[in-house]
Amino acid sequence: MARKKKADGGGGGSGDWLNTYADMVTLLLTFFVLLFSMSSLDAAKFNMLVNAFLSEGESSDKIIIVARPSEEDGQLDSDTSGEKAMEDVSSLEDVFNKLLEYLEENDMQDSVEVSHDDGYVFIRFMDEMLFQPNSARLKNPNMEILNFVGLAIKSIQNDVEMISINGHTAEIIDNPDYAVSDRELSSARANVVLMYLEDTTGVDSTKLVQVAWGKYRPFESNETAEGMAKNRRVEILISSDNPIADQLENVYEKLVEQ
Repeated sequence: MARKKKADGGGGGSGDWLNTYADMVTLLLTFFVLLFSMSSLDAAKFNMLVNAFLSEGESSDKIIIVARPSEEDGQLDSDTSGEKAMEDVSSLEDVFNKLLEYLEENDMQDSVEVSHDDGYVFIRFMDEMLFQPNSARLKNPNMEILNFVGLAIKSIQNDVEMISINGHTAEIIDNPDYAVSDRELSSARANVVLMYLEDTTGVDSTKLVQVAWGKYRPFESNETAEGMAKNRRVEILISSDNPIADQLENVYEKLVEQ
């Protein structure tokens, strides 16, 4: 009785394994592309992505993440106003004047206020200028006004000792138990602005300070909608002094002596 031949394919001659191999290579390539794309994001934009997924009660059709251009490419600053605009800036007063010119040219006087005195420049951003309502997500991942402020700070960075980012909210008098936490929201917003200046514009990290005031430093009365709108704000104090650091140094010195 003749033996039956074994079915073909047991000797390794089939090409089915190539399909599995191709799928594996595709998955590996996708994985490395994902890792590369994540490494190209700065911290501020990554936090925007996280906030976008965690935000409750808000919908979004799409989320666009733009990789941060490197300084070597020469794109980080030149795409906004350019470093040439800051070549003649050498003092806090020059920074103040440049900011005034920028606000007038871009018709932002109603949304951003800037003041100057001996030793500091003070910038106040109204709530609707930077953020989505009740959110710490920037309206635009590339905020030209923050880019300009960052360039201005960097132009006199050696003469600046502290850049304080202050977050504020408004008290809703008719509803004291509303869901949004004043401290958390003001802290998150101040931190987003701080990280933007630090990571996107390259401001010296050691001079940046974040303060969350919540609803406890109102600028105007919360009894009107206009007053509440002005109380919801983020401020940047550019100072030639740093009393916080000086006080900490004194405390540290005493602790070492003990």
